[in-house]
Amino acid sequence: MEKLKVSVLIVHYNCWPYLKKNLISIQRQSEPVNQIIIINNGSLVDLDQEISVFNDLPIELVHNTTNVGFGAACNQAAKMVPDDSLMLFCNPDVEIPSSGIELLCKSHRQSGIDILGCKQVNSKGKLNKYHGVFPTLKSLTPLLGRLYKNIKAPEATIPNGVLKVEWITGSVVLILKKTFEKLKGFDEDYFMFMEDVDLCKRANESGFSVGVTDEIEWAHHHGKSSVSNVADRAKSKTEAIKSKHTYVRKHFKKMKILGHVFLSFKYFPELFLALILGVFIPAKEIKVKQAVAINLIKSIYQPGVKTVHGKMNI
Repeated sequence: MEKLKVSVLIVHYNCWPYLKKNLISIQRQSEPVNQIIIINNGSLVDLDQEISVFNDLPIELVHNTTNVGFGAACNQAAKMVPDDSLMLFCNPDVEIPSSGIELLCKSHRQSGIDILGCKQVNSKGKLNKYHGVFPTLKSLTPLLGRLYKNIKAPEATIPNGVLKVEWITGSVVLILKKTFEKLKGFDEDYFMFMEDVDLCKRANESGFSVGVTDEIEWAHHHGKSSVSNVADRAKSKTEAIKSKHTYVRKHFKKMKILGHVFLSFKYFPELFLALILGVFIPAKEIKVKQAVAINLIKSIYQPGVKTVHGKMNI
């Protein structure tokens, strides 16, 4: 097999114990990688001393003073990659099997798929959702939308155990830099969440293929990039809802107004209830949802207010 020419791009936010496991797994790869770019994205963790023990790895560390968002940080890292390289976007809470990168690159080359992901399991070995279908008005329908939640993506099997799918999760994405540049990278209107679906949507519309290989399985300790305090969890959940509205605004065309209405009604009951109950019940989950409701209200009535990334697009 020809020598790999791949750059690993990692966006880190307050999850050093998992990033450490990630880097150990990269150390154990059957073939070395050319470059590891870590964007310390407004994290409270000082990584300079922590990563010094990994002096055998080609790490380039960049410190952002503020959290600029996942997509923006990925784009920032991509600019540091040589033009002829494969780029592996990899969450810090992912552990890679010993031949994982080599086999993923081999699958990418042999299948001809432009954007490739792989099977992912959580800490308990249970399968994570790692691909899906694009959101539709039906899937956003209040109550009835749940019927469409678990619909599998239309799959077309091609050689080497690769399935063509509509979108793959951003936790593991292998893509040529030149392809990424043709797609103009991740859309930075998404602070976090849905930027992976949006990238695959634009790839689909531009004639690029998206797929996953089920013959390679990586561990993804899902959600470990988020810290556990109420404020940060609320920010994360707020951005998840806002990102869905951003996706509707971009891709629903004539149905965008109805899409926004459906999304609003989908979350309104539980958030309104938490807004009221949070005054009387100090339960953590209720407080998180109450904070989400307050964040969203501010975004509607105070459009100039800054959130995590300084934008409000409901």
